[in-house]
Amino acid sequence: MPSRSENSSLSPISSNVESYLFEGAGRGAVPNASWDMFIANLRALPADASSLIVRTPSRNVTARQGGNNGGLLDSLATSPIQKVIEAVDKGAVREYADLFR
Repeated sequence: MPSRSENSSLSPISSNVESYLFEGAGRGAVPNASWDMFIANLRALPADASSLIVRTPSRNVTARQGGNNGGLLDSLATSPIQKVIEAVDKGAVREYADLFR
């Protein structure tokens, strides 16, 4: 994998790990240490403003968080990696559904 010093950027990545990290944290809970490691790995990627995470919302987690997902289960969702990291830094990601807001 190229390092950041090589001026490379990451193409879109697909992720379903977030739903599992939040499932382990319990309903409404702040994600656990595994979530922190996942975010640390995102920070280490050679990402730029065009680097995206592509995810499919988890039925189990979405259902536990009220069941109303606005149709997200039927489609893929994308988020710029840098925006996810910024949201985490601001404390705006406290539950799985926050990743889709």
